[in-house]
Amino acid sequence: MANTIITKNSATATAAPTAGQLVQGELAVNVTDKRLFTENSGGTVVELGTNPSQLNFADNAKANFGAGSDLQIYHDGAKSVIEDQGTGNLVIRGSSQLILESSSGANYLLANDGSDVKLYYNTSVKFATIDTGIDVTGDVVASGDISANGGDVDITGAQPRINLHENDTTDLDVTLRLNAGDFIIETRSDAGTALGDRIRAASNGDISFFEDTGTTAKMVWDASDESLLLSKSGGLGLQVGANDGSLAGAEFRYSTIPAYITSSVASGPITGHATFSLNQYDNTEGTADSWSSRSNGAYNSAAVQLISTTGGSAIRFFTEANEAGIDQKMVITSAGNVGIGTASPKTTLTVQNGGVTGLSETTFAWQHYQQAASAYTATAIQSVISGASASLTFSTAANWTNGNATEHMRITSAGSVGIGTSSMTRFFNLYDTTANAQTAYFKSTNASGGAGLIAYNNTGQAATFQLNGSSNTAYGGANSVNIGSLTNNPVVFIVNNTERVRIDSGGGVRINNTANATFAAQLNTQFTTAQNCGLYLKVTNTSSSQSMIIFGNTTGDGVGSITTNGSSTSYNTSSDYRLKEGWVAVADASTRVNALKPINFAWIANGARVDGFLAHELAGVVPEAVTGEKDAVDAEGNPVYQGIDQSKLVPLLTAALQEALAEINALKARLDAANI
Repeated sequence: MANTIITKNSATATAAPTAGQLVQGELAVNVTDKRLFTENSGGTVVELGTNPSQLNFADNAKANFGAGSDLQIYHDGAKSVIEDQGTGNLVIRGSSQLILESSSGANYLLANDGSDVKLYYNTSVKFATIDTGIDVTGDVVASGDISANGGDVDITGAQPRINLHENDTTDLDVTLRLNAGDFIIETRSDAGTALGDRIRAASNGDISFFEDTGTTAKMVWDASDESLLLSKSGGLGLQVGANDGSLAGAEFRYSTIPAYITSSVASGPITGHATFSLNQYDNTEGTADSWSSRSNGAYNSAAVQLISTTGGSAIRFFTEANEAGIDQKMVITSAGNVGIGTASPKTTLTVQNGGVTGLSETTFAWQHYQQAASAYTATAIQSVISGASASLTFSTAANWTNGNATEHMRITSAGSVGIGTSSMTRFFNLYDTTANAQTAYFKSTNASGGAGLIAYNNTGQAATFQLNGSSNTAYGGANSVNIGSLTNNPVVFIVNNTERVRIDSGGGVRINNTANATFAAQLNTQFTTAQNCGLYLKVTNTSSSQSMIIFGNTTGDGVGSITTNGSSTSYNTSSDYRLKEGWVAVADASTRVNALKPINFAWIANGARVDGFLAHELAGVVPEAVTGEKDAVDAEGNPVYQGIDQSKLVPLLTAALQEALAEINALKARLDAANI
């Protein structure tokens, strides 16, 4: 670098030197404007500085701050840039406010110290933070989910609304989803006071509609029962006003009394201006909640009514599509007699087929009438009254006269059913006094079906006993006998009213072990009495070795077995050379044996003293002989104990013994050579 600095100057305002007037490194000063210039290595004149009140930088000329140009400020010809290039973050601080605004002074963002932050659109605040969350002015358009974790979403306006627009062409559903609990639609006053529920959709599928106070459900859809329930204090009615028997002009009406249906039909199958109603009749003639066409009323309790408003008329039930083909099937006379198959019932209930009455005078019965013999024969169904209890009995008789039929089935007033017995101890009782091998007989003639039964409890849990048809692949497959639970419940076998075997939903089997198994094993047994053993396996073929238990891996290959030849038992693990590769001699066996720490210890369970090892110490020398980890526990904090397979020590001990024998033989050879 030169030791002499050459400068040129000019007193002309706004004058700047050209490249031809300067050489590289030479300085030029405009003394009037107080501007400093030089020529860079590329032959371009650049301005180095200006007066103390202003610094000028050319496009892409950067003002750098920090040891490594961490902060850069420049204009690239199209936009102005503040860029953080180095260590740390870019921090913009304001003593009380931070404002981003346009060149005309319109706000983009305004942040107040310790208070709110506002975002603007065209000088209007659209998004602001408040002490309880955020405040949005205008619409919120979201392409994803909007979540309020533990808080409310309030939409305020003269007529607030939520619009859900499905704007593609695939006709997808629009969903209001609740993760848990009930979905409630309620109304509130302008002051925010709850006015009550209007609609409530429960998590189990029930839907309730409330009255004006919002406290009592008047109509409920019961999802599990698949039924629509109406409160007795509400009402739902259908009124038919046409005179031609059609539903023209029909309407549903709501009343303070329960619902009913009325008709003012003047002609057709329904005669006498019949009225069908489900109501408590208002005996005040002409009141607003009296829908019946009767001129005088006296119904003081709720009832299902078929009312004939013409004195002496009967209520009749017909079939066929038009009046010309009317066929009367049932009649209720003004005297209260009911006739089925007859237009002139002579008793309270008359059932007639082919012109012959089928009603016994002393019992309620449907009987088979043998017209040729003019007598009742064969089957009879009776309702016999005895004191305060009533039963429906099913009887047969070769020649019917009152009282001589043989009872075969009975349904009591409590709903209990007995077949072959009249003394019930259970809800369903089946007795067989014959010499049959089976009391009940189930048969399916469909090859894809099966014979059997399924039982359900009050919560829908199910169990089955089924014999599959020859083409039924369900459960155990064709012709299989299937016994078990159809839901996630165990199958339990009971002897003498005590559980003996349990198969749980995961396929685990517990024998004499009703509690949860101590170990997570598929087969668990427990001694409860002085049996000789917990598991007895016997082989009757002693001509060759038989596998009693075979252990397999995930691919189905055998990896071990317990075998017997009838006189001894072998415990085997897979060891075929075809399963192995890369074998080498056991090295330094004596050193590893010397590292073992055999001890004598007492078992905590019974105090018995034995010789052995501590599993975690042995794992450091022969890890393949140890299972588990030191101090391991399960998810509930219970200990998961380590175990030792002492047979895995045999190869090491054998190699150590061979090394010791080799040393002994070498010493003997030396002694022999020395004639010692």
